[in-house]
Amino acid sequence: MASSPKEFFMGELDEQLRADPARTDGVTAAFQFEIDGPTGGAWWIEADRGTGAVHEGTHDAPALVIGMTDEVLMAMVSGELDGSEAYFDGKMTVEGDQSKLAFVGPLFGQ
Repeated sequence: MASSPKEFFMGELDEQLRADPARTDGVTAAFQFEIDGPTGGAWWIEADRGTGAVHEGTHDAPALVIGMTDEVLMAMVSGELDGSEAYFDGKMTVEGDQSKLAFVGPLFGQ
């Protein structure tokens, strides 16, 4: 299991997206993640109908921007916190095309 947001995005998640086309099936969009905190940073997921990859930095025009702290992200990655719970408890912010939010779970294998 990843020990930091960077390790999660650039290691685990990137490998999983490249290996499992079902995670990005039916969606073409860029998803930006803005992670605050000591181990935070910016990463974006490129999803294009069966292909996916993670990139470090910011996308010029993401369909969705998701923000949270590094602690919240790692709690979600470990399964201690559900994404819906984080959103409704105000621990995660979402800006942009809300219809794309339904694709975030599958990107993460949920």
